[in-house]
Amino acid sequence: MDFENIITLISNLGFPIACCVVLFIQNNKLTNTLNEISRTMGIMSERLDDIEAKMNKRRSDNGSEKKK
Repeated sequence: MDFENIITLISNLGFPIACCVVLFIQNNKLTNTLNEISRTMGIMSERLDDIEAKMNKRRSDNGSEKKK
């Protein structure tokens, strides 16, 4: 939303209503961004768990080879 649109809203609707509209739009954008970040963090967590499992398996495989 650019500055001209905000001024048009204020002149047509009044300041309090324009503020509510702008805050509603910003809140929706923030909510969408947070949802995307949450999904990304979930994917990263799964990948880190996979890496950790592979490293633990490799360590246990190396430990069993040394015992032989």
